[in-house]
Amino acid sequence: MFDYLYGVTFHNAVGNGKTKPCRISALDRDKKLHDIVIKLSAGCDRKEADLAIEAIGSFLACDLGIHTPQSFVVGIDPKFVNSISDNLFKKEKNLLSLSYPYAFGSSYLTGFNTITSPLPKLTELQLIQAAKIFAFDALIKNFDRKKSNPNCLTNGKDFAVIDHELAFYPKLFSMEPNIWDTGYMDTIPYKDHIFFDSLKNQNIDLSELKKSWLTLNNKRLEQYSLALPDDWRSSEIAAIAIKNALTHIKDIRDNIEPALHEIKRVLI
Repeated sequence: MFDYLYGVTFHNAVGNGKTKPCRISALDRDKKLHDIVIKLSAGCDRKEADLAIEAIGSFLACDLGIHTPQSFVVGIDPKFVNSISDNLFKKEKNLLSLSYPYAFGSSYLTGFNTITSPLPKLTELQLIQAAKIFAFDALIKNFDRKKSNPNCLTNGKDFAVIDHELAFYPKLFSMEPNIWDTGYMDTIPYKDHIFFDSLKNQNIDLSELKKSWLTLNNKRLEQYSLALPDDWRSSEIAAIAIKNALTHIKDIRDNIEPALHEIKRVLI
């Protein structure tokens, strides 16, 4: 599920994101060069646990037919870190030196840029993509794809989602509704989602997404965990986060019909 790469050339920091992503070139085992964006453990609140959740979110999006950049495990060795200019990228170099030896990487999508709000009128194909993304975020509790911070890329035709490390948070209180309960959507900031205004009062069909969720068997979900580097799974906080995420996905799969019905309720 993961290809392993090794960083060779540092290019620049990417945007002003909280996790301080960086664009680099990296080699795979066949010496093929890849242009990628990496997310480092030292830039994340929960360190390696967030990298694991980022990966699980990416795996899930792919399995559900939602476009997301190809993901990688990226080795960061001292030789690569030492090659970075102290004068130009001192902060980024320090972040790399403080991070675990493996970063989360995703392909740099040439021709794609961050979506800006307000959105133009979406095409029929774009509405189908947007509906999947809106539902995906509601189901995995990812509230970070909002108008002020879209975490979504476009080439003018297609969308690609990025940044899932804040997803899959468990209930904080026992009285919180389940995602498939009527009223769940009223407890989350769904109106802030980048695609809500475009989807409101549209005839949204989520049957294809439902079928994709139902194909997620337990063996496949186990592969999500086994694909992660040991460094991302070894701490107690990471182990708990991974277990919670996989349980969350199973619960949604087992209750997908009422969960999607609840999502469609707020779009009517």
